[in-house]
Parts: sequence; structure tokens; C-alpha cells
Amino acid sequence: MIYIIGEIVCDFFGLEADKLSFECNIGGAPLNLASNLANLHIKNKFLGYLSNNDIFTPYIKKEISKWNNKFSEYHLLTNSDCENAMYFSFVNKEEQSVRNHMYCTNDGSYRILNLKDMELFLSNSCKDDIIHFGSLMFANIEAYKNICKFLNKHKGKFHVSFDFNFREHVHKSFDSDICRRMIKFIKKYVDILKVTKDELEGILKTDNFESELNKLKLKDKLIYITDNKNGAACYFQNKLIKKKAEKIENIVDTLGCGDAFYSGVLSVISKLNFKKISQKDIETSLIIGNRCGGLTLQKAGATNGFHFDDVFFDN
Repeated sequence: MIYIIGEIVCDFFGLEADKLSFECNIGGAPLNLASNLANLHIKNKFLGYLSNNDIFTPYIKKEISKWNNKFSEYHLLTNSDCENAMYFSFVNKEEQSVRNHMYCTNDGSYRILNLKDMELFLSNSCKDDIIHFGSLMFANIEAYKNICKFLNKHKGKFHVSFDFNFREHVHKSFDSDICRRMIKFIKKYVDILKVTKDELEGILKTDNFESELNKLKLKDKLIYITDNKNGAACYFQNKLIKKKAEKIENIVDTLGCGDAFYSGVLSVISKLNFKKISQKDIETSLIIGNRCGGLTLQKAGATNGFHFDDVFFDN
């Protein structure tokens, strides 16, 4: 089982270049991950927060209700004191692989994660389950402290997954307090990490990843590094394993590509015994991750870019 905790947002896609016409879809990296894992037939549970007084909450609840199936459960908690955070995305139609963003955020309900909610949500979790956290909650010091308290209390009970997912309008810079929290969290708790090449360069202050990661003695962690059209790599047992991405001719939208990649990775890793993971397993996870990312590039929106048979056609 994969337990996912994080934000829900509304994405607004520009329908035409240079015109203010938009289509709304629900998203947020953790929610995208949950939806994609369900499409890959991986059982997961999602915990997210909404607001009682947000005009988008009824729409979000109605849309998510359509997603429930035997592979996923969505637990939506509401809070009347917070507004749900949203961000607006405009897809540049002249350069389809590039997006221009306008962000609109409030002190969102996704930041109110508390210890009691986590205990209830994860009460049935067991050894070898994966617990995944989104990064927006780290902008709130209380939410961060509660995550750390929970993990200290249940140390070794499950594997921790984390998507760094740097957002300039929230995390400010790689030297901000928020990012320092995220880095400290990674070093102490995380077993599986997903970062982009640019994010890892910002964290390590160098592009010589293999050497710097060796110095930090992180060989027991799986660090997945995405690099856009170049594919992805995984730092595993003190070395980088790389897999090129397939060339995609018809790129519709890049939104959610990284989330799709990571769902493919976790669909492989979640079925393995962590103590017996091999280089071949890592290579397989990179191939499946790249395939999921590539399929998502060819459809608008961050979710439902593929189904099980699209990805595992050769299995």
C-alpha cells in the first residue's frame, strides 16, 4: 500500500495562445500521484485538506468522487478557517513544451496537517508500506514538526517517499528556511526521493551529483533525478544509473509529467523487498517511469494520461 499526504489545487489551462480562456482541472503533485498509481493498479490512499468556505470545494469533491475505484481511496478533510490554495497554469501554444505560469495562493488548507489526522490515516499501515509526502506542507513549521514527530514515533515501520518539488513562489530559494527544512527531512527520514536535475543542483550547489552524493553517504537511499527530454537517473548504491527518454513528437502539455514519472517508479519499487533491490530493478523503474512521463506529455492535464495497458504492454 502507498499512503499519500499532500495538497489539492486547481489547475487552469490556457485553451488558446494570448487569450484569457481557461479550462479547470483538479491537481496538485500528491493528488496526481495518487490518481496515476490507481491507473497503474497500485493500491493507495490519499489524505488532503479542503476548505468549507472555498467556492472550488464542491467542484473538487464532485470530480474526485468519480475517481474512486478498487485501487484508490481519497480522504478529504475540511477546515473552515483556511482557504484552499490554487495555482493557475497557462500552456504556451507556440512552444508546447514550455509553460508560462501565474500563481495565486493563499495560506492554504493543505498546510494544516496535524498529528491526530496522520495517526488516524496511517493507523493500518505496516512494514514495507510506503508513506509519501508532498512538499508544500513544509512551508508551515507546525505541519513540518508534526510530520517529524510522527516519523520519530514510528521509525522503521514503513518507507518514506518525498517529492522535493521546488516552487519559487512558496519555497523562495534553495537557501530559504523552508528548503533547509526539506533538506534536513530528506537526510534524516527519506528512503525514496524524487528531484529534478535543477533541484538537485540547487541543493548540492554543484552539477557533480555522483561525487557529492557519495560524500553525503546516501547510498541507502533511492534518489530519482528527472532531466526533461533527456530522461532520468537514479542514485543507487553510490552510483548513477541512467535511462534515456523516448522521443515524443506530439507534446501537448508538460504539466504533471514528473508526477507521472514518479508514479511509474513507485509502481515498480512498491512491489519489491527493499533489502533485495537490484540494479536491474532500478533500470526497470526508470524505463516504466519514463514511459509514464512520455504518455502524459501527449495529453492535456496532469492526471489520467495513461492506463495500465498503455504502460505495461510488454509484461
